[in-house]
Formats: sequence, structure tokens, C-alpha cells
Amino acid sequence: MKKILVIDDEPMILSIIETYLGKKYDIKCFECSKELISHLKSEGADLIISDFYMPEISGEQLCEKVREISNCPMILISGSVIESCKKEEFNAFLKKPFGPKELNKLVEEKMEKVA
Repeated sequence: MKKILVIDDEPMILSIIETYLGKKYDIKCFECSKELISHLKSEGADLIISDFYMPEISGEQLCEKVREISNCPMILISGSVIESCKKEEFNAFLKKPFGPKELNKLVEEKMEKVA
């Protein structure tokens, strides 16, 4: 089963994503970027879904850290449009609120490219 790491500072969003994707993928949820990075280093991932606005680190900063150790696809989620972000670092953007069909379609597209 392919593994997706999800990071968001809102437990409700983590729960929603786990509910939407949990039957098809192995979902690991994090509220702390250090835990996600540690898990990524030790166990890897096929995809990362990251919130943009988090208290300890931005999604863009997290992406820079992830890119130092992995080239797995990343989906950025946010409740607002991100103009300042280096969008080329992410493989996709999904605006909150989102539904299960939107999320599943985007994840499936990115997973098709994972070997």
C-alpha cells in the first residue's frame, strides 16, 4: 500500500484527509514538521500533503527540507491563494475547503507518477 504523509496544524483537516484516503492508502498524519521529517528519513513516503500556513514552519519551508532528502510528490493545501510560494517546488495545489472527489483525483494523478 502506498504511503502518504499529511501535515496540518488543524486536527480536523488531518481527520478529513485520513477519512477520504485511508481505505486506499497508508496515511500517516503529523502536526509537527520535525516528526514528519524524521518519519520521512526513516520510512520514506510516496506522497506528502502539506498545509501552507502552520505555526512552526510554512509549507514552503517544509518543502525545502523535504527536497533535501526526497523527491516524492507534494500537494500544498491552503484556505487562501498563495502568491509568494515557489509553486514549482510543489506538484499540485488544492484550495480548502475541498471534497473527497477533488482530493482523490489529485492524489491519484500524482500517484500514477510514483514508481
